[in-house]
Amino acid sequence: MAVLKINGVDAPSPSELKVRIFDVGSSGERSASGVLVVDRVAVKRELTLRWAHLTPAQLSALMEDTGGEVFFSATYPDPELGTARTANFRCAERSSGVLLVRGGEPVWTDVEMTWTEK
Repeated sequence: MAVLKINGVDAPSPSELKVRIFDVGSSGERSASGVLVVDRVAVKRELTLRWAHLTPAQLSALMEDTGGEVFFSATYPDPELGTARTANFRCAERSSGVLLVRGGEPVWTDVEMTWTEK
């Protein structure tokens, strides 16, 4: 089973996957009595992914899958749930790393992406 799926299709497994869970809403203010009051609208995820190496075809497919439409569906291992979770994301940042030639074949290294939940 793939660690990562994009739009229901297996994607290359990332070398690193960092999940940031954050609140959407006000950052919080103190009431007259000193109690912190927060207006939380939702809890969302931001994924930071890194691939140590990808073939040109893998990178091209990954770039197309995460950049063709504004939003895409992704399934990933969620640390809070302890199981796979599917959500809609947009790819906020894509870095294609460095192109090297290994054994006569081109390879992209240090590919990084940041995905933010819708």
